[in-house]
Amino acid sequence: MALQLFKLAGEPMPSITTSQAKYQYFHTLSATKVIASGSVFSLKVSTWFNNTGAAPAAFVTGQANQSLCINGVLQQSGLYSVVSTAVRITAPASGLTLHNGYPFTLETYNANTIVSTTRTFAVP
Repeated sequence: MALQLFKLAGEPMPSITTSQAKYQYFHTLSATKVIASGSVFSLKVSTWFNNTGAAPAAFVTGQANQSLCINGVLQQSGLYSVVSTAVRITAPASGLTLHNGYPFTLETYNANTIVSTTRTFAVP
């Protein structure tokens, strides 16, 4: 039994490889917007900047995860959608007021993990 445990401890650990494609976009509201219940407000891609300070031609869509923060508050995913040309914000039943100067941060990313192992068997 002790020999078998030693053999298991000597097995190679699996190789774990991760990759993450992350995109960040920033916008500051230039005027106060009052959005009525159920209405949709669109922020066009041309009004945003990416993490290098350049204006993106389009938002990267089709990512596994995305998050939108308005004035530092993470938004519920059901209240907004992201398409290549705009971020669309849908007002809840009580309506929504977005004030001048509110910062918006949009992050989209994919996280992929690959676990691979190599098994060696001793021939008796």
